[in-house]
Amino acid sequence: MKIQLITASLLLAAVTGSQGIEITPNPDTGGIQINGKINQADDAGNRTNAFEMNTEHADTKIGIKGKVTANESLNTFEVEWQINLDFKPGSEENGAVTGGGVSSTVNYREHIQPLLATRCGLCHGANAAPTIQAFNENPNAWLAQGKGMRMDTYSHLVAYIVWPDTGALMRRLDDGKNTSDGKAGNMYVHLGATEQERQHHLKLMKDWVGNWNLKRWDEISKEEINSLNVKY
Repeated sequence: MKIQLITASLLLAAVTGSQGIEITPNPDTGGIQINGKINQADDAGNRTNAFEMNTEHADTKIGIKGKVTANESLNTFEVEWQINLDFKPGSEENGAVTGGGVSSTVNYREHIQPLLATRCGLCHGANAAPTIQAFNENPNAWLAQGKGMRMDTYSHLVAYIVWPDTGALMRRLDDGKNTSDGKAGNMYVHLGATEQERQHHLKLMKDWVGNWNLKRWDEISKEEINSLNVKY
């Protein structure tokens, strides 16, 4: 939380300072580097301080470093800073994802629920259509509110994997590698801010579902249903 507050403060200062900011993409990680300098009057003492802070989360690394130079006699200070935001293809907690691959330990409570709450909760949360039937009764009214079908609980979500809307989740989230036209599902883009992040989360979803196919109820076999994982 402290790092996030400092990051927000620096970004706000960069916008309001006398000089702008420079943003450079990092194609290797899908992240960005932000550089800036601020010149502003102040009553600070005559000193120079360097600072550097780093924090890492499941798939994100944030680094902040810079230098503060203040001159009491001139009543000014100058701040130079750099923020690095990188996405890591590394491991999730509990070994759910390791080195770009996924394991069979993925479950709804620890991995899928937090992911969907972050990436999909705005449109598919508790205020969304309670069932596919309710949505289909007046889809335009729900879409006008920016809402789809509710998927924020385990029982709501599996309805779009097993029954009644069999395979809907897979069809919407697929990256196009399982479709005849090669087009990704319309919700694939929401799995992440970068292609690397989207692929990372898609692997997590695939491992949780188990038998990842796009078949509907009248196309799927009993054996294929039995091979689904969807561990709670």
